[in-house]
Amino acid sequence: MVNEADLLNAILNNVVGFDLNPLAVLTARVNYLLAIADLLPHRKGEVTVPVYLADSVRTPALGETLLSEGAYEFPTAVGTFLIPPVLCTKERFDRFCNVLEESVRAQISPDAFVSRIERELAPPEWQQSDADLAREVYEQILSLHRQGMNGLWARLLKNNFAPLTVGQFDYIVGNPPWVNWEHLPDGYRQAIKPIWERYGLFPHGGMDTILGKGKKDISMLMTFTVMDALLKPSGKLSFVITQSVFKTAGAGQGFRRFQISKSSDKVVPLKVLHVDDMVSLQPFEGASNRTAVMVLEKGKPTTYPVPYTVWRKKKGSRFTYDSTLEEVTNATVRLNFFAEPVNPSDPTSPWLTARPKALKAVRKVLGGSDYEAHAGAYTGGANAVYWVDIVYKRPDGLVVVRNITEGAKVKVDEVTETIEPDLLYPLLRGRDVQRWKAQPSAWILMVQDPEKRRDTTKTGCKKTTPAPMAT
Repeated sequence: MVNEADLLNAILNNVVGFDLNPLAVLTARVNYLLAIADLLPHRKGEVTVPVYLADSVRTPALGETLLSEGAYEFPTAVGTFLIPPVLCTKERFDRFCNVLEESVRAQISPDAFVSRIERELAPPEWQQSDADLAREVYEQILSLHRQGMNGLWARLLKNNFAPLTVGQFDYIVGNPPWVNWEHLPDGYRQAIKPIWERYGLFPHGGMDTILGKGKKDISMLMTFTVMDALLKPSGKLSFVITQSVFKTAGAGQGFRRFQISKSSDKVVPLKVLHVDDMVSLQPFEGASNRTAVMVLEKGKPTTYPVPYTVWRKKKGSRFTYDSTLEEVTNATVRLNFFAEPVNPSDPTSPWLTARPKALKAVRKVLGGSDYEAHAGAYTGGANAVYWVDIVYKRPDGLVVVRNITEGAKVKVDEVTETIEPDLLYPLLRGRDVQRWKAQPSAWILMVQDPEKRRDTTKTGCKKTTPAPMAT
């Protein structure tokens, strides 16, 4: 029987969370406290709830410039903090941040701060360069404190370095953000591009990227970074993820290698244990997305076929966020399918999913297609600019159109204008395609050369919205 104090300590050391959303972190911390409330009277000291406001993808990295080489960089709006690597361990970093915060509040001298660090935390390999870095970060934060810009910098360091210092885990579960590459902020996109390339998730460039093969989702990158840094060998990860990582040709190709390349000669394989396909279920209320849940194991290669369960609602059944697991299972049927690459000689090809006998039958009819698939017309996220309804046609041949703003990710004013009909083409959206039938429901303004597939508009004004790309 484990006593309460040891149980509390085990929970705090082993149940850890990360999120980039401050509200999500606050909510998780409150729920964590409520869960351990009965054990708190048995604590032997201060308790820190291990739920951190941190980016699991873009973690502090070792500097490469002359001034930052040999130190972990943490850039902020007020400057870059450089932390000695010898302090960035699970045993030392939290204590370092606590000493840093206490010292800043007491406004002790930099010499006294360094002496305390060397006395309480310095390992045998401590060098003068480490002392210099510790002094520098303390002087930076002390200066900010004296300027009235304290901002709890030490706690900010503790949160952002947590993915580097908390160690590795046997099990990881989560729901990473689903954001396409092109919808990420420009600065963040450029900062994490080397990470995509390091894990082999961004093999496409040039026209391939324009034609849709660059539609990577950041959930893919988070899967690899988290498994690499935070999951123990033979550990298991389960993520709620977009089903497109298994089904799309170009975008999911690098992901379906299911391996982490540590170096040119060292590769860590990842084994897909199971996938739950909930596309038909639509579990997120008010959102239409392609939901799947996957379970991966670190250190073993994926073998096919992979167990693949398809969830479907029973006719007439309904459930909500408040429904119990039993209510959901009673309202659904689960089809025990299997998945394997459509091209047996290419394990990165999209998956076929069906019952075992059906998979064999499908193999017999696979072959070349008389049709060539294309991504369609892509507006670069500016659908509300180029998607229009025709209000009416004028006797002089011109048409009056109104842009479609419903559901737009970027807010655009609704306008009604008269234009020439030459560059209007029928717009066929996914919702317009049904079995044996496809009926366009709107129009798209195409202002590009069909041969060069580039914008043909010429104006004297600065162009802020790209023309749609016919692909």
